[in-house]
Amino acid sequence: WYLSPAIAYPAQAVNIRSTTGQNFAVVDTSTDSLLETVEASVAFFQIHPGAIYLHQGESYLVTKLDLADRTAYAAPTQVDYYTQTKDITDLHIVKLIRNKSLGQLKVYLGEVEVTTTVVGFKKKAQFTEEVIGEEPLDLPPQTFPTVALWFDLPSEVVARLAESELDFAGGLHAVEHAAIGILPLFALCDRNDIGGVSAPLHPQKLTAKEFMLYLASLLWEITSPIRFNLF
Repeated sequence: WYLSPAIAYPAQAVNIRSTTGQNFAVVDTSTDSLLETVEASVAFFQIHPGAIYLHQGESYLVTKLDLADRTAYAAPTQVDYYTQTKDITDLHIVKLIRNKSLGQLKVYLGEVEVTTTVVGFKKKAQFTEEVIGEEPLDLPPQTFPTVALWFDLPSEVVARLAESELDFAGGLHAVEHAAIGILPLFALCDRNDIGGVSAPLHPQKLTAKEFMLYLASLLWEITSPIRFNLF
């Protein structure tokens, strides 16, 4: 049999290197040529105004980011520092899919909206990591829908940690990073595909004694194995 040309080829409509399908162009102002394109979801982290952008081993200083034209303008530079963004991430629970009790923990799976705002960046010296400057940024927030796994810590656990004079917030943050590192063992994903937020109080919770850890993946498929294992 022969494949009819009238049948669509779905793979052509799927970009394996981008989750949004929208990219920013990076233009070298010294030659007025295109350096490369950057996915919209990471553009504010990599090509914000003042960013040091690396391309084929060369450093470029981003002098302007045109949001309307989706274009960043960068000039070759020689500097002894790199830039690191500062951002704020908020999660809004859209829909609870299911929950399950695991010992003293109650684990939840649901649809969420993740909003990330890049609020500034640091200039850090190469090799020494010394912060040599900080600059604010005024960039619009980015929101995307995804699926998240989260749980509340029992108040008894929080009380025991307080009695032992242990750093609860630091411990919760460590659990977040440990969970992000473990998740790729159960799902076909990279740890960089996963984001986490640990919060002592979430605005959608009813009491201040409940604590939550979110593991928000970029794709529903990433959490599919976790759904079947836990639920």
